[in-house]
Parts: sequence; structure tokens; C-alpha cells
Amino acid sequence: MQAGWNLFADNQLGSGDVLPGDKTRGFIAFDIAPGTSTVMISTPLMQEAARIQIPG
Repeated sequence: MQAGWNLFADNQLGSGDVLPGDKTRGFIAFDIAPGTSTVMISTPLMQEAARIQIPG
């Protein structure tokens, strides 16, 4: 059995495909170190789709 953290959020973003022109909305949770961080969202081919900077 592995130890780890479970993160939950109200209105959590579901998993799955979002087709071009469609929209989805929800919350996601990250466990990150203090300070400024950058979250990069990629396509299945590892091409950058979005980049979000989180201030520290």
C-alpha cells in the first residue's frame, strides 16, 4: 500500500476529452511548494496548450 495525499475540491473538473469549440468548467487542486509556480497544460502529443503562472 502506498502512502500519499488525496486532494478534493468542490465542483471538481472531470476527466475526459474536450473537443475543439467545446468548453468545460471546474476546479483542480495542486500540491506545490511555496513560491511562484507555472502550470503547463499539454495535448496528448505533449504540445503546449496553455500556461498559467501562479504567484507565490
